[in-house]
Parts: sequence; C-alpha cells; structure tokens
Amino acid sequence: MRSITKIIVSSIIPVISLGFVSCSEIPTDINNYVGSVSESNSNSPTPNANENVNAADTEFSGDYLTFKRVVGQAVIEHKDAVKGQITYLPLDDLDRATGAYGYITHDMYENAKGSNPTITVDPTGWNSNKKTIFTYDVNNDGKINKKDGDKSYKGWFWNRSHLVADSLGGDVSANNLITGTRMQNVGWNNNKGGMAYTESKTRKFLENNDNCDVYYSAKPNYLNNELVARTVTVDVKSCDDTLNERVIVDNNSPSHTIDYMTGDWKEK
Repeated sequence: MRSITKIIVSSIIPVISLGFVSCSEIPTDINNYVGSVSESNSNSPTPNANENVNAADTEFSGDYLTFKRVVGQAVIEHKDAVKGQITYLPLDDLDRATGAYGYITHDMYENAKGSNPTITVDPTGWNSNKKTIFTYDVNNDGKINKKDGDKSYKGWFWNRSHLVADSLGGDVSANNLITGTRMQNVGWNNNKGGMAYTESKTRKFLENNDNCDVYYSAKPNYLNNELVARTVTVDVKSCDDTLNERVIVDNNSPSHTIDYMTGDWKEK
C-alpha cells in the first residue's frame, strides 16, 4: 500500500538568475540554499529552510567516476515513516519534488520486480533534452582513451530520475521525479554511481533478507528557485545496520555546462 502525505507548503522564494553554471563551480553558500520544508495545515510562516542543512550538502563531490560521496551514517529524519509504505512530500510552490521516504520491505521489492511503468509527467527543469556524448578525461591529457580509464558514453542528457526507484516500489508521479543527468541517475551505466549506488545496494539486501526492512529517504537539494536540483541526499539504513549510509548524489556532467534555473545545457 502506498500513500501520499498531504502537507501544506508555504514559502517565499527570491527570484535570482544564475545563468549557465559550470558543474565544477557549484555555489556553496548555505544562505542561498532552499531545502524542502513543510508543515501541516498551518498558516504560520514556513521555518527557515537552512536550519537543518549542512553547507556541504550542496557541494559537488568532484568525483566524476561515481557522482556521489558517502558522508556518514544514515540520518532518520522522518520519524513517521511506515513499514511497507512510501510517503511522498508535496510539490513546493514551483512544482518541484521535495522528498520521498519510507521503510521498504522484501515484499515491496518482490512486487516491483520486472515493472517498467511508463512515465507520463515531466519534472521541473525538463528542457532541451537530446542525445549527447558524455566524456571524462581521467588523466587530463586531452584525449579520450578507454584503455587509460577515460570515460565516454552516448545517451540522453536528461533522465526523469526517481527519488525512490520503481524497482523499490516508487511511483512515477511528479512527487517522486526530478530532472537528473544520466550520470546522476545511474553513473556511467554500471550501477555503481549516482542514485543507482544506493538503489542497487538496497535491492541486493532485500533480495537476501525476507524479514528486515530498509529505511530509505531521498531529498533533492535546490539553490534558490532553480528548477533543477544540484544534489540529492539519500539515507539508507537496514534494520540490522548492514546498510547504514548517508549519500550525496551529484547532478552534473563532466563534459557539459548546466543552467540549473531552466534545465538548459550545452557542451563545454
């Protein structure tokens, strides 16, 4: 069973145009960060979105091989998480997804096997999508040579990236989708990077554990009123602590420049 928690979000967000930003020059000023804060049925002002956010959460890890960094043990922020159920936080005033969480069970994993639901909605910032060539010159010698460990991949620039993967029981609603680069979604197509890092580890754990659920939470991190998230914070913790990580996933590309305000991009 799945449910969407009905929460009213009220926030005032300044309009600031940053234009194209190189993926290696992501601003880190915590005062410019807008997280996902919500409150239920209240007319009082929305709490400061920066209160429980570390400045490091908005920084690029610098890892163009995995597009993520493990920053410590999982933090259980949502005490109301329910076993066998995923809760989706409401869209904010800019219609951006703000988070999803729950305790994922073995049955949820089994029921999701083989599912490939069609996505009929576009997340905010879904713009200018076409196929491109992603490259990363590991040795910085000006040449792309896979024998040297360099990376090259041709594919769609943007993916409709799930906060909670459909393979873990996640929905294909706007509340569960962000605009993410191919690398943010799956790394270099090897399931060792991006969101696929925690998703793969969770699937493997649930495959081998019938009676131990996994707390899973994903929160996109935006700057100001940008439509595309800079990073996603993922917390994953199994009941036996075999899995216990907080991971920051980067939303960028080593060979492209992204306008996070609009979703436009161009090759460097």
